[in-house]
Parts: sequence; C-alpha cells; structure tokens
Amino acid sequence: MKQSDRVTRIPKSAIHEMTRSSKQYKDVAFLSWAKPTSGTPEHINNAAISAIKEGLAGGYSQSDGLPALREEIVKKLKRDSSIDATINKLLVTVGAIEGLAAAVLATIDPGDEVILPTPTYSTHIRQVELASGKTVLLTEWKNILNKVSGKLIKDLNIEPLRLLFDKYGLDISKIISITTGARYSAVMLKNGAIGVCANFGNRIEDNPGKYSKLDLKNISHRIFLTAYFNALLNYTDDYKKGGDIFDIIDFRKYKDIVMIGLFKPIVRKFEEENISLSVFDYLKNDSVLISGSKKSDYLKKSDAVILSSTTIFNNTFLEIIKSLKEQCDIFMLGPSSIMSREIFDYWDIKIIFGTVFEKNDKRVLDIIKNGGGTKMFQPLGSKVYLENVSDV
Repeated sequence: MKQSDRVTRIPKSAIHEMTRSSKQYKDVAFLSWAKPTSGTPEHINNAAISAIKEGLAGGYSQSDGLPALREEIVKKLKRDSSIDATINKLLVTVGAIEGLAAAVLATIDPGDEVILPTPTYSTHIRQVELASGKTVLLTEWKNILNKVSGKLIKDLNIEPLRLLFDKYGLDISKIISITTGARYSAVMLKNGAIGVCANFGNRIEDNPGKYSKLDLKNISHRIFLTAYFNALLNYTDDYKKGGDIFDIIDFRKYKDIVMIGLFKPIVRKFEEENISLSVFDYLKNDSVLISGSKKSDYLKKSDAVILSSTTIFNNTFLEIIKSLKEQCDIFMLGPSSIMSREIFDYWDIKIIFGTVFEKNDKRVLDIIKNGGGTKMFQPLGSKVYLENVSDV
C-alpha cells in the first residue's frame, strides 16, 4: 500500500528504536519512559475483571467515553485542579498521545505554527507534522513564561477587553447599579463589589440592559466593561496591599523610563530623587509633558514604562505594547486597573497597581456621581498591587 508523503517524511522515533534494540539484552533499565514497575494496583485489576465477567467490556463503547467515567473525571478535575468541567466537554481516549493527536488534527490547518517547549517528546512534533503544521521549538522557559503568550496575543491583535470578555463574558444580572459622572464611571455588583473606570467626559448609560448587546467599538461600552471587570475580578486575595509604586520599584536601575498618562504625584517623586522620566499625555497640559509626536521614538528605546490602565479602555494598549523593545518592564497603574492575571499574558507586564474599595461603600458612588475624581475617592479605597509570578 502506498503511503502518503507526509507519513514517509516522518523519521522513526529514536526512543522506540532504542526500545526495540534493547530486547536482545537482559535486565535493561528503561529511563526513557515513565513506565511504572510496580504493576497495576489490585483494585483496578479486580474492577477490570468484574467488568469483563458482568459483560460490561464487550462490544463498542460510547465514542466520547462512558458517562459514569466522565462524571468521575469531572469530580477529579474539580477536587485536584480546581477546574470546573462538564461531561459534555470531556473526551476519553486510550492515552495522552491519542488525545493530543485528535486535538491537533481538530485545530491545526496546513501551515499553522505550534509552539513546543524543549526538551519535548518527539511524538508531539510528529503529530503536528501529520496535520501539516509547523513546530516552533523554544529552548528557554523564561521565554515561554514571559514572552510567548504575549507575542501570540499581540500577533493576533487580541486586546485585553476582548480577551477578558471571551473568557468571562458579561452577566448583567450581577449588576445592581451603574453610576456615571464627569470624570469617572462605576459599576456595583449585587455582592457589593465596586469597579471604577476613568471616562474622560464620556458618560455611560445607567441601565445595565443597554449593554446586553455589547459593542467593543463603542467607547462608552468599553468604559462600562472596564468598570464591570474591575468589580468582577479585583476582589481576590491574590494581590498585596500598600501599592505605592515608587516604594516598591527601584527605578534607579533603569536608564530610559517613559510614563504614558500623567500621574503628578509620581512625577514629583521622580524629580525629588533626580531620576529622569519622559511623560506623555494627550489629554492634559503640563510643563513636564513631551510632544506626542515623539512618543514612538521614546518608547522604542525605553527599558521601563509606567502605563496608565486607561490605555485598555481607550484601546491604545496594544499599539503601545507592540512598539516596545524586548525586555522592557511595564508597570500598569491607576484606579481603572483590572487586577487580573490574564493581563500578564501580554509581553513583559511586571506589576499591576490598582485600587480596591470596601464593598457596598456608596460614598465612592456619590463622589463619582458628583464629578469627583481620584483625589476624592482614593482615600476610601486600598492601594493594592498584583505581581507577575513568573518573575518572582
């Protein structure tokens, strides 16, 4: 029988060739496979024998696996890995190789690139080749942790709000109120969590139903969604308290620091410490600001960027991230910050600084409704920060 070209191009597995060659020797120690030497546990042997005797092992099984087995897998995933799954999302295969091969064949088109950390199992490379894909081997784990995810996201042009919306969606039934003022907007959830977002004068609708059909091209919808995710995701025990950026980061180790979005108190600290800082802000007028026409040049040579979290809702985040060189440390800052680890999927985000309010504190909402800004409502909240654990 003629074999296809993609099959004949695949070389033999060195591991399997060594295994076959070893059969001519006695007492060989196998260090290539994670093959247990203790045998199958007795209770599993007994269960298999009982299944055969009871006629449960004859004939065809369900193609996606027995429901009872998948139900037990659901329980295990929840118990051991905190993964919420349902049996209709599970497929039982003979082994990992079959499962991975099925996944690759179902998702990879000819020419698609698949990233594999090395060292890797050679079979994974062959699976990709059988699907007419291309493997991209990465040799440094640091690159995998800090750059690969962000590089993929940048190349795909998936901006943070879209990324978070695709993962968490929007449940307007969780919202108890929407408040909007001249400078900020806020969302309060039924559990009392409060999220805020600067709005630059763009007032948003206070009826949650208006956002049942979300439009991420609409700036008001983006402001609302940022505040919503701020409320939904910021109330965890994952962050650390006392988030004054200048006390936490030693900026003296950087040579070219850029600030996107004017934070006057931080600028004053840089001036007091005689540390050079280049500041850009399109919406404000101040003597410390540099012309926006020079922003791209400054960003390209920067080794640290203090980035306003408003860049996420105003949709300039990706443009800024893409213009940076590799190994440029980025620090997100502001009350609009979404304290979610998904943000670390983007290249070189090191720390996110934000604010968390006491639940059900309507004083925050009153300040925002009456046109107040950061100076007025910040004392009612706690400064917190979230670190990229891959850098710790």
